[in-house]
Amino acid sequence: MLRVSKFTVIERLGEGNFGIVWLAKDNILERRVALKELKSHAAHDIVNQYREARYQDILAHEHIVKIFDAGVVDGKPCIWMEYLKNGSLHDRLQHVQFIPLKQAIRYVCDALRGLDHAHSHESVILHRDIKPSNILIGNRNEGKLSDFGLATACGKMGEASGYGYMYHMAPEMYADGKASKLTDIYAMGVTLYRLINGNALFEHEDNEDVLAENVQQGRFPDRKGYRPHVPKQIRSITNRAIRTEPDKRFQSAPDMRRALEKVHINVDWQLSQQRGVSAWIGSSEQKRKDYRVLIQLASGDYWSIETSCRRKSSSEYRRIRRNCHRNLKTLDMMKVLRGVLSDPDQYESTRH
Repeated sequence: MLRVSKFTVIERLGEGNFGIVWLAKDNILERRVALKELKSHAAHDIVNQYREARYQDILAHEHIVKIFDAGVVDGKPCIWMEYLKNGSLHDRLQHVQFIPLKQAIRYVCDALRGLDHAHSHESVILHRDIKPSNILIGNRNEGKLSDFGLATACGKMGEASGYGYMYHMAPEMYADGKASKLTDIYAMGVTLYRLINGNALFEHEDNEDVLAENVQQGRFPDRKGYRPHVPKQIRSITNRAIRTEPDKRFQSAPDMRRALEKVHINVDWQLSQQRGVSAWIGSSEQKRKDYRVLIQLASGDYWSIETSCRRKSSSEYRRIRRNCHRNLKTLDMMKVLRGVLSDPDQYESTRH
């Protein structure tokens, strides 16, 4: 195990374009930190990468990862910051089909608060790299915007060069190479899209020219490609954030956040799949009920749906007979599933 005068490296946490992040113990203050070892060996690059620490320092905010210090450690340029054991939203997505809607809204709203703080700074700081791996989960389950390695100050001009993560870059970044507050809004919209749909539905083209054309034409991400539990209101908010025309997006981080905060989630769903059965498990705190919808391919192209619920004070599920079916064709099954997931108590399918 590597030992240095100030830090003891414990384990490797991850690696990005600009550095390797380690979990380390601060031997002087006796606390755990995330130690980012900067990759570049060119002096001017190191100066630029220290800019990440300067931005996060001047942007101290409860929804931005806290920087402790920066400097040379064991002969290597490093930045050290708060260690958040829950990892990132990217990490969370590796273990679930998607992030439940209430959690996704909370994380994105928190990140939007941090983003607004950056945009409202006198230097007008753009993040330019918003994505699930750059939103960390705090110790109070809050979202925290991190990794300002591509951040830049655009000042009163309102624009900067259009660097970014290619799958989250707005159409105008491909067209004219310019970044702005609205390209950060677009990237946050793509992030929300990924959280509520999961990575399985985030299919993308690796050829940059084809990707650029699809982004500019509004074909990527697929504005109709949402999972069946995502209500129309959230689809509309997400699609507005990723409009190809900048002036038709939310015009600020608070605008997008307020729209999300108005959304009421009737039932919050999770999905698991095992042995050919898709199990939608839902919870409604308002109704104090749990729901279960089991989907299974019965034979050939025909599906069965079994819907049930229970009071939170009970361990026994009871069938909702009007929404239990066999021998449904795929299109009929999807129609019934969307209706049941929208409101399992009120929805009544027409087939009996």
